[in-house]
Amino acid sequence: MDTNELNTSRCSKLGTGIKQLDEKLAASEMREMIWSPKMDLVAAIGLADLSEVVLYRLHALKKMWTFSPPTEGAKVTSLVWDPIGKCIALAYTNNQVIILAVEKATVLYTHSTSSVPRKLTWLSVGEANHHGNISCFKDESEHMLPKLPPIQRETEMDPSFKMINREGLNYLVVSGDAGLLNIYVYGLLLIASIDKDTGRLQEKTVCSSCLTNSGSHLVSVLEDSVGDIYLSALKTNLLSNRREEIRTIADKFVKIISLLEHCDASITKMTEAWEDGLLELDRKLNHFSTQKQLAGEGTVLNDFLELLLFGTPSEELKVFLTDTITERGMKKLGVTLQTYYKTMQELLTINMQGAVEAIFYHLNDLHGLSQWTDTFGIIGLNTDSVASALHACASLRLKINEMQGLLSNGNKNLKSFSYWLYTVILRISNLPVPDYYASIDYSDVADFLNDNFKGLEDHGSHIRLERVGQYLKDADLTCQPKPADHSLWNTFQSCPNLSDSKFMFKAQPTKSLIQLYKQLSGQLLEALTTPSVTIAKEVEIQTTHKLIGKCELQKLRQFPGKDNNGIQNMYSIYLTDGKDNSESRLFVTKLALLNHGSEFYKTELIFGLLGQDEDLYPCQQHRIVDFDYYQDEEIVVLLQQKMEGYKSFVTVRLSLESLTSQDWARTNEAVEAGKYVSPSYIKVLQNAFNAVQISASGKRDISSVMLSNRRVRLFIFDGEDDSDEEGESMSQDPSASADDDAISSDKEN
Repeated sequence: MDTNELNTSRCSKLGTGIKQLDEKLAASEMREMIWSPKMDLVAAIGLADLSEVVLYRLHALKKMWTFSPPTEGAKVTSLVWDPIGKCIALAYTNNQVIILAVEKATVLYTHSTSSVPRKLTWLSVGEANHHGNISCFKDESEHMLPKLPPIQRETEMDPSFKMINREGLNYLVVSGDAGLLNIYVYGLLLIASIDKDTGRLQEKTVCSSCLTNSGSHLVSVLEDSVGDIYLSALKTNLLSNRREEIRTIADKFVKIISLLEHCDASITKMTEAWEDGLLELDRKLNHFSTQKQLAGEGTVLNDFLELLLFGTPSEELKVFLTDTITERGMKKLGVTLQTYYKTMQELLTINMQGAVEAIFYHLNDLHGLSQWTDTFGIIGLNTDSVASALHACASLRLKINEMQGLLSNGNKNLKSFSYWLYTVILRISNLPVPDYYASIDYSDVADFLNDNFKGLEDHGSHIRLERVGQYLKDADLTCQPKPADHSLWNTFQSCPNLSDSKFMFKAQPTKSLIQLYKQLSGQLLEALTTPSVTIAKEVEIQTTHKLIGKCELQKLRQFPGKDNNGIQNMYSIYLTDGKDNSESRLFVTKLALLNHGSEFYKTELIFGLLGQDEDLYPCQQHRIVDFDYYQDEEIVVLLQQKMEGYKSFVTVRLSLESLTSQDWARTNEAVEAGKYVSPSYIKVLQNAFNAVQISASGKRDISSVMLSNRRVRLFIFDGEDDSDEEGESMSQDPSASADDDAISSDKEN
């Protein structure tokens, strides 16, 4: 038996705790794979230009969807799943972080950052208990507010919004260039912006950051301007002590932005429903008016009034109605008006109004909470900011009332005017008038002429019959409605104590619906992100340690360890980039965080002999290729044998709890970690001529090894190794099956 046969025979007795599932060919080349914590899904960053993200299903690595970059040339710098596996956060080089719903690749939210985000971490923290174990607020909105009707199936709120806050409090931490360090609750609400408000990290790049299990500390890996790497622990006491208050505000934020999405959809549908048929009629009437003024033959209003009173049109008006307006044009306009006003009123009254009133309800809740100064005031919820948002919401609601009146009156009077002109054209043309048009209310026609034509030509103004479209533009109204004569309102205006009262919500007659909606969106964001300033100011640097000198990191992972008697452990593991014929080195640091201090440990791991049985596994030299976090305090490591006669790749699973106090005390000598690896977790990759990356998910007991940028081998942990099954799986042609899957997936997508 030669050396290779002996190696294969011995290795077949290893890895009984790791079972190979299959080997597949992905649809495209990948740079990095990240497993879902809850489902058999894996997200991958495309290798071609580092801009696309592809979602695969475990079975046959079937491609589910591809997400393209938000702007041309933007590249993905980091990708992370949320703790419940419903969303993915993507960081891009165009200073954006996008929250993506997994089911349909729907963009839920987009954050803009002050610099390029480089690393994302998303972890749950402990149960949200109020300081003093008191339930501080109960949201009754589900029982008090009516359910909003869907505008259309494709515009319904993504269900991920309803699930994102169901399993406890979680934080998305965004780290990046120029001291970028932001924390978002549920990945949506900015709750701390440390880069803006502390000024202590401006000259450093934040390579990675991770919160402890309780949220009391934020441990960051920093790189200074000369390339030295540091580990810094920041105290974030408010995130830990005020979790219930933070969760209350964040839950309100989730509800409010879902309502804003409903408003966006309503506005979009109203804009699509807006017809320009009336604009064409406006142009024709203005052209006719200009001709009459140049000829000195009176005004359009005079012609219409004579027609209304005597039933006989002037010769010019007769030609204008029959040749320019035409019977066919007026008939089409009547049908258009009926559909147009009905659709606009439904969207405005049923959908937009309901969403704005629900936002007003939530803002009233927040306004009351903001006045609870010893609870919500501590985290920075500001009464004035919430009040400004409340007034902006009220102004928008009043604008909706204004539009409803315009639509109601316009629908009634304009319909009468158009029907009247249609019957006039029919009589001029000696055509029969349908009985349907016999019941025209001529008082409505007179009111319409008075409102839309009186005095316009004398003052050089243009005729504008269409007045709804101006509300859907981001500009001041060009034709404001006439103010109503309300004696009560006049009384308020004449009394300074009432007109200046903070309890009076004022209309803004010159502003459009879109302007007020944008104003509300800005005020809401300002009101709900004011706590981020207060919380960031309370952040303190507890300790800082130098990790390594000038060095480029190939990979960096951070994760919290198990809490032990009030001690919170935070692990930071990094793999140096082996260049200039040097090998990559794997370092592990453990920061034990106490209430009033910390203990720092750092050691280098090497893998010589794996396990403690040289006869079972004789190779004693390995090169570290890659590693990944598995679960709890465990990691998986991808190795390559480099002893003569042994050139295979090997995956191992290592528990960091196995390291002894003596191992952690070694500062100048590497620790032989291979002796702590169980033989059942040593898996030699047969027939693997190359391996570049390993990815793992402890919650799914699964890992994947990229043999190339497309070929992937899948493993499951704690499975019983079956040589026959493995051989059968390996005997299949993985290239053919994967290609079939990729083709069928492309057809589906």
